[in-house]
Amino acid sequence: MAESKLKYPGEVYQPTWRFLRENFTEAEMRREYSRLREIAQKRLGRMGESEFARSATYERNVGQFPKLSAYTEKGRITRKAEFSRRFAQLARFVESPLSTSRGQKAAQKQQIERLHESGYDFVNKSNYWDFVDFMNEYKSKKLDRVYDSDRVAQAYAAANKARVDPEKLLDEFEYFQQKTNQNALRQWRKDNPDVDTSGMDADDLRKAVEEYKRGKKNAKNRRGSSGR
Repeated sequence: MAESKLKYPGEVYQPTWRFLRENFTEAEMRREYSRLREIAQKRLGRMGESEFARSATYERNVGQFPKLSAYTEKGRITRKAEFSRRFAQLARFVESPLSTSRGQKAAQKQQIERLHESGYDFVNKSNYWDFVDFMNEYKSKKLDRVYDSDRVAQAYAAANKARVDPEKLLDEFEYFQQKTNQNALRQWRKDNPDVDTSGMDADDLRKAVEEYKRGKKNAKNRRGSSGR
């Protein structure tokens, strides 16, 4: 187990001001929040430049940890309720194995292995995130449950329990990929009307669209974290 990054016992990072004041001085809270925020921002920055920018952990936490000054006036914490919630969230994020790229890679590997054990052996590292997106759409239409994409293996298990045939799921997944790629291609052509595609083959178009999608995703993530 990785060494804890928390300076104090994990159970004292609770989302209520009264509980925090029983376990921290205000100066300790300010120092600990700033220290943990620095760790979190570095991890989120690395994740945002990788495939894990598509993870629920990243999307749920990016831009969520303002500087300490957002909660203080004249050096004192004045927005106590909001600070307490963010402080607790920050501690949970830093302690989660999924807050690091290494933890994300390990979880992804484990989930792909579990999928293969359940008969969904068409899922691999190259199509994993497309499958995450597919299952998040599929569950709402077919399974009527909500899943965190960092725990997307639960959705696969539910599909298996509901006797969803792997071949049928593969057919629907391939259709989903085709539809998604067609939509992305249409949007790319709309946003790049001056690009001459007459000399581009299918592989050239695919690469152009993938680069376009990554650029759109990175721009969205930068907007989410700006000013933080």
